[in-house]
Amino acid sequence: MNYQTANKFLTEPRNKASKKIANNTCLVRESQDEIAVKLHDTNVVTFHKDGSIVLNSGGWKTVTTKSRINQYNDKVNIGQVNSVWYVHFNRDGRYYGKSELIFQDGMKISEAGEVTGALPVGYVKIIQKHKKAINGYISKYLDKLFAGKLPQPGPGDCWYCSMRTESGQSLGDISGNDHIKQHIKENYHVPSLLMNAIEKHPVAPVAKWSLAYIWGDEPLETMPEYIKNFAKESFRKSMRAYLYHEFNIAK
Repeated sequence: MNYQTANKFLTEPRNKASKKIANNTCLVRESQDEIAVKLHDTNVVTFHKDGSIVLNSGGWKTVTTKSRINQYNDKVNIGQVNSVWYVHFNRDGRYYGKSELIFQDGMKISEAGEVTGALPVGYVKIIQKHKKAINGYISKYLDKLFAGKLPQPGPGDCWYCSMRTESGQSLGDISGNDHIKQHIKENYHVPSLLMNAIEKHPVAPVAKWSLAYIWGDEPLETMPEYIKNFAKESFRKSMRAYLYHEFNIAK
């Protein structure tokens, strides 16, 4: 798809501001010169009248987001290796294998194929460094949680993690991830961070029940081992998804 085909789709047989093109995905006219493929609330591909396109994951580097970007643009294909999105260019109808660029939200590709806003492949070392730090932080966090050494969320928590706006977002959600980077660097295990992760990446009820032993009235030593093991892995997946999203790393 490109601006011309997208414009034709919206105008024939009747002119419309938006049309559904896939599950949770619409083609939307944003202005006279811009038409976007919108997945949920994110314009993942924006077509400009001058032939350029802008790509964006909205921080949600999921299989579905990547699929929509690949399906609805005719310039590049995004491939994933070890949580990194690589950009492969379309030449003569083929996407060439070796990539020299890493995907970044807001990257722009001109009609002639010139790219601005992408990352060099050397940036992969930084991504892997972030992943290692995140996974190490999560392991220490969960060990502390299930040892009964992490207090219940309360007034002493990081304000960016615990305080909410009128819309229900945490202060961290609207101010960026710098405070989370600092938590990881300092090994500051914030109780509210787990609750924020579960809110955005829900876990099974049985995992939530484990919190009755950890922060509730049930003695921690009476928690069945199968609940502990299940809950620990559920929390790990939820926190990993949450923190990867905060660092804009693909799952």
